[in-house]
Amino acid sequence: GMRAVQSSDFALGEFKFLWRLLMHHGRLCYLRNSELILYFFYKNLVLTGPHVFFAFLNGFSGQTIFDDNYIAFYNLFFTSWPLVIKATFEQDINYQLEGPPVRKLYPSLYYIGAQRTIFTWKNYLIQNGIGLLHALIIFLVPIFVFRDNHVLLSNGQNVDMWTLSLTSFTCLFTVVTGKLVIWTRWWTKVSIFFYSIMSICVYISYVWISNVWSGSLTVHSVVALHQSPIFWLTLLLVGGFTFCLDLLIEHVRLYVKKSGSDYVRELLQEKKGMGWNDMKKEITVTDQ
Repeated sequence: GMRAVQSSDFALGEFKFLWRLLMHHGRLCYLRNSELILYFFYKNLVLTGPHVFFAFLNGFSGQTIFDDNYIAFYNLFFTSWPLVIKATFEQDINYQLEGPPVRKLYPSLYYIGAQRTIFTWKNYLIQNGIGLLHALIIFLVPIFVFRDNHVLLSNGQNVDMWTLSLTSFTCLFTVVTGKLVIWTRWWTKVSIFFYSIMSICVYISYVWISNVWSGSLTVHSVVALHQSPIFWLTLLLVGGFTFCLDLLIEHVRLYVKKSGSDYVRELLQEKKGMGWNDMKKEITVTDQ
């Protein structure tokens, strides 16, 4: 009785609560944790890739392409909160909001965890491949842009190591944030706040702090860089190209390997405004 409840990890007041624990929370737990791990490997591969590529240019001297403070703050402040929020609140479908017709499909959608469809070697290698490709783009595009455009401003100020570094890192931050935006299905006020204020605004704030902080290697580089159109065009080129590439990959995935929840969300979007009786008939036919 009561002692068994006190000693257990989970206690259910009524047996009917087991459905919500398994079908809803259990399924979302697998979805959130799997995508968290895949994205974590991806975003850290994008960070370390430029260091490996840069070693071939500096004679393997050990010189890093990014300031140490930016490297330390990358996982600590810049990209941490959005991933935490996604792993906490992410949902693909919610029967409480969509209504009873969707609830009956949950047993059919539970297969993603039972069959381990998300966290697989195939998806792991795909995300690593995308991470290496993004890292290569982030590394090569600023180098080739600044190679033929040494002068940043009309007063003759030139490109140096740390203006190139800051440009590459800003491109990196833009790319990984854009990737997470594409991956996020469930947008709330909390996620918008943490994505914008606790990530983007924190990064922009530190960029300007590093401009006046003597402990940063990018000191006195930010003002000139932000006044140069070359910086903004490079950021637009890298961020826009990788964002469109991610959208294309996601578009292909939806047509090649559409999941059950993808189909349900598509159906809900197409039948928006339909009466629940007609919606129930449509879902019943689909489920059969």
